[in-house]
Amino acid sequence: KIVLSPQRPLRFGFALGLDFSKRGDSFAKFISLTKPKLEFAQRAVVALVSAVQIASFCVTPVTAPHIPAELHGAFTFAKDLGFTHLSMHVSFEHVYYTTVGFVLVFVITMLGHESLETAAFLWPGRKSCKYGWLVAKSYLELASTLFFVSVFRTLLRGLDCTYVESGAGRVMSLDALATSPIVSVDWSESGSGSFATSTVVGLQCWEWKHTVKYGIPSILGLVAFGCLSFRLLLAGSDLSALELEVTKWYDCRRDGKKPQPRVHPLSLRSPSLGTATMLTKMTVSTAEVLLTNYPVVYAVAILVTSATLVLVSLSKAPYHGSIPNQCQRGLQMALLCCACAQFVVTVGAWHRHSDSVVF
Repeated sequence: KIVLSPQRPLRFGFALGLDFSKRGDSFAKFISLTKPKLEFAQRAVVALVSAVQIASFCVTPVTAPHIPAELHGAFTFAKDLGFTHLSMHVSFEHVYYTTVGFVLVFVITMLGHESLETAAFLWPGRKSCKYGWLVAKSYLELASTLFFVSVFRTLLRGLDCTYVESGAGRVMSLDALATSPIVSVDWSESGSGSFATSTVVGLQCWEWKHTVKYGIPSILGLVAFGCLSFRLLLAGSDLSALELEVTKWYDCRRDGKKPQPRVHPLSLRSPSLGTATMLTKMTVSTAEVLLTNYPVVYAVAILVTSATLVLVSLSKAPYHGSIPNQCQRGLQMALLCCACAQFVVTVGAWHRHSDSVVF
């Protein structure tokens, strides 16, 4: 039976205009039992990819100095799904502005989902509204989970600067437009040669060109993408539970939670682990940029964040069933073991080569 549901408890299932209670309890039970399985499978894939991404940050030049190039490329791809590799073969500028456009679409979709939800409610027979809502929900969820490290790390690279030596002295250069050494050979009359190197600065940081092209877009993108992703994950990735206003996009007091008439063992119980995982991705991505020359401090940061994930998974069970919770905790424990191994190897290397490895 086609009915119109009230405006306040509107959700995607209700936006389709289906009243399950009038169609029989068997169909409603089938929906309530199948949907948690699909959502759990999706969350399991996201959790596995997130764990691999965080674990790939443990592979550094200190922990694996002689890693083969093929294996190093695999870890780099796992870290940000190939965004860094793509920027080396295409152009960092193209990858960067594609990412900025991705974040802009993300923000517009988050702020405009209320209008799409209202349209799906007012015109339940229009398939464009239904499919538009489904596409928007899937896009926002994938952007805030699977592609979070890729987007966040690319925006951070627009702010990653290092002092380099050039002909004019020490200059702060943007690492993404990497300085390239030019080697020339000066031959003497006796036939001997000497190598001369010079450094080409791709873009000097915090001048007007860098500030306008990379600095301001990176700062605005990091704040908007990080805050809105955190708010979406805090609601359990349930877009219909958000009450977003353009003027008060930071206010989450009106956000609700969809009631669950039937609780499945695979149903989500607490979104705490999801938000903690997102904060961990932010921490390790930022630490990789800021603590490159301090490997011990970097290892401590990854160890602390990995231990925090284990504590969150133990204190707030993400699912209602014990078996999925145990699988999730096992995944976090494996990640903690990787962080411990990185810490031990880094500290050992620091003790052996205290002059070459900076604390």
